[in-house]
Amino acid sequence: MSEIVKYLQGKQTAIAAMAKRLSARQMIQATSIAIHQNGALAKCSKESIYEAVLQAARMGLDCSGLHGHGYLVPYGRKCTFVPGWRGLISIAIRSGSAKTIKANVAYKNDVFDWDEGLTPNLTHKPRIDGPRGEILCAYAIAYFEDADPQFEVLTREEIDKIAKDSRSDAWRDHFAAMARKSAVRRLCSMLPRSLELEDALDLEIAGEVGRPPSEALRIEEPEALASNPVNTVDDVKKKIRKKRAPKKTKKTYEITEEPAETPDTLQDVISANNAALMIPPDPFTEDDVPF
Repeated sequence: MSEIVKYLQGKQTAIAAMAKRLSARQMIQATSIAIHQNGALAKCSKESIYEAVLQAARMGLDCSGLHGHGYLVPYGRKCTFVPGWRGLISIAIRSGSAKTIKANVAYKNDVFDWDEGLTPNLTHKPRIDGPRGEILCAYAIAYFEDADPQFEVLTREEIDKIAKDSRSDAWRDHFAAMARKSAVRRLCSMLPRSLELEDALDLEIAGEVGRPPSEALRIEEPEALASNPVNTVDDVKKKIRKKRAPKKTKKTYEITEEPAETPDTLQDVISANNAALMIPPDPFTEDDVPF
């Protein structure tokens, strides 16, 4: 077991507190797979890997790189989490930006037709009876519940420029997948975006060009864990929610009531009512009543 995996196991409670869709154990296993596939990650600092894993856990994305949802990318001793094209699609669908999204690449010998304007249209018929040639373009299509599909196309010239400006080695070994991801990213930037999708796009662009994510996306260990490392996951989540919740000011009101004077006898009641109605007092007493 690597030193990094042991370090992450010691942070399992914090990872579980951040995780949305995958358990802390699954996130640590995914990290172990990523390190096994890319030895350069072993040279990254434990702290940067831990922060990258927290980013992946917060977005509910697998970081092993096996399924295209997300990747742990080393830049020297700094590790960065980069959402993959499947991860961007997953977040866009979960956030309600689209019902589903499809992405593909078209090759020179395929039949590909693309129209813009008032009646946009896209047709792609892959060649199946011979060599397809070089990549011609990449495209992504978003489907909605109650609207026409929306698509974005990247020409080969645009793809080559993105690859040239990128610091990712993935373009060398996985050109088609990276071209597809670039089309998905372009499409997602045109869709109604949730905060989660905004964060994912920022992380993806940061990883592509090799810069740190914006400060707003930096994740630190929950303060509840730093002060008491034996807290349970539920304890940490409660403290995080309590910290984020707006403080309520409790107002107290002191009510003082003047006690009402209760008359002792029937005559007192009658006298009090007569006084209120300005009626002169009866000259007879109870003893003078002749019956």
